Amino acid sequence: MSISSTNVTGIGLSTAATLAKHGFKDAADIAKSSVAALSAVPGFGPIRAKRAIADARSIVPSKKSATPKTKASKKKKTKAKEKTPKPPKEKKAKKGKKQKKTKKSGKKKK
Repeated sequence: MSISSTNVTGIGLSTAATLAKHGFKDAADIAKSSVAALSAVPGFGPIRAKRAIADARSIVPSKKSATPKTKASKKKKTKAKEKTPKPPKEKKAKKGKKQKKTKKSGKKKK
């Protein structure tokens, strides 16, 4: 049993009909497609296509999760390298800021 493309967020009846005309019959077809392929459908740009594919993949059960893992498919776990903390950097002594000399004239202009 297939999941309808209208179950994908942002796809209503008219958009589902447009998708069907372009070969995307159900949510599984959308989940398997690429952004470029879905962007070729009128009304789908790269952003909308990317969102639709992501949502379709979240609602369509993947074949990978249905198959049990075998010994050959397990990856070896590697131990994380222990990072040694770096010694703190030496702080340089700050030089005093030079004060800017301002010219003040004793004479007032009238």
